[in-house]
Amino acid sequence: MIAILGATDDDILYFRTKMILKEKVKIYGDIEAYLGSFSNDECVVCALGYSSYRSSLITAIIISRFEPYLVFNVGTALSFSPKLKQGDLFIADRYYLADVDYTSSYQGSFGQIPDMPLFYIGDTNLNGKAEAGAYALTSRYVLRGYLMSGERFTFDEKDYSDFVKSHFITEEGLCAYDTTSGGIALACYLAQVSLLTIKAVSYQAGKDEQRLSYIRKGLEVMPTIGKLITKLLIEKETV
Repeated sequence: MIAILGATDDDILYFRTKMILKEKVKIYGDIEAYLGSFSNDECVVCALGYSSYRSSLITAIIISRFEPYLVFNVGTALSFSPKLKQGDLFIADRYYLADVDYTSSYQGSFGQIPDMPLFYIGDTNLNGKAEAGAYALTSRYVLRGYLMSGERFTFDEKDYSDFVKSHFITEEGLCAYDTTSGGIALACYLAQVSLLTIKAVSYQAGKDEQRLSYIRKGLEVMPTIGKLITKLLIEKETV
C-alpha cells in the first residue's frame, strides 16, 4: 500500500477523482481518509490540515494502521529563492524543522529535536527518478532542494532570508517553505518509511502581485504531480 498525503482537500482532489474508491474511514477526530486503489496500488489518501504538529500525529496513525511502504507528500510550497518561481515543481531532498530550539539546554543545533537528526532525508533514489520523470513529462521547471517547515506563514521574503541567516546559514540548499512536511518527514523517519515530496510552488515570497493568484497557480500544477506519481508507480511495476 501507498499513502498520498496533502494539507488540504484541494491537494488530494486529483487523486480522489482518479482512484478507485472502496471506503472512507475515520482516522482521528474529524480527520477522514479515502481507501482504494490508484494506478494498481492499494492506497490511502488523506488531507492532514496545516501544522506539522497535526501532520505528524495523523501520518503516524496512518503508517501504524495501514503500513504503507511509501508515502507521497503532495500539495504546495512557498519559495524564498530566486531559483524557484511560481508554477515550478519542487522535490524535497531534506526537511528542516523551523520551530525547534533546544540550543540553550542541549548540545544540538537549532531545528534539532534531542537525540534526533538535524534534518530528515527523503528517498534519494526516488527523488532522482521523480526529477527525471518530471522533465520527461512536463515543460515546467523542476528543482530539488531543501525544505523548511514551520508553524508560521508569511508572504515577506525578508522574514525567510533573515531566519535562514540566523539559524541555517550553512544550509545553502534551503529554498522552500511549508507548514506540513516537517511532521510528515518526522513520522516517516521514525517508522522507517520511504518519503517522496513533490510540491507545486504557489507563491514566491516578496512577489506581492502573486497574492491574488497563488491558490489557483498551485492547483493548476496538481494534475502534473498526479501524472508524475502515476508514471513512477507504473515504472516500478515494470522493473
